[in-house]
Amino acid sequence: MDLAVGAKQVIAMLEHVDSKGRPKLVDECSYPITAPGCVDVIATDLALLVRTDAGGFRLAEIAAGFTVDEVLAVTDMQVEVPETVGVIQESW
Repeated sequence: MDLAVGAKQVIAMLEHVDSKGRPKLVDECSYPITAPGCVDVIATDLALLVRTDAGGFRLAEIAAGFTVDEVLAVTDMQVEVPETVGVIQESW
């Protein structure tokens, strides 16, 4: 918790859904949060989301082969969707 609260920027990396296909990105957590509001960037296997000045998240990029609608279908939180959303590219 001290690292999260004291960091200049916090990037959360996780899979977009759990092993049962349920969204991990939700509006309300069902367990206690130790450092609320500290995440600036969320990077998942399906998307890159960036915190907005208003405190929510904006969909910046989606994984190649997916549509914005497919990503939003497995995202259970409010997400700002800009007119243009980038595509995450694999770099080999």
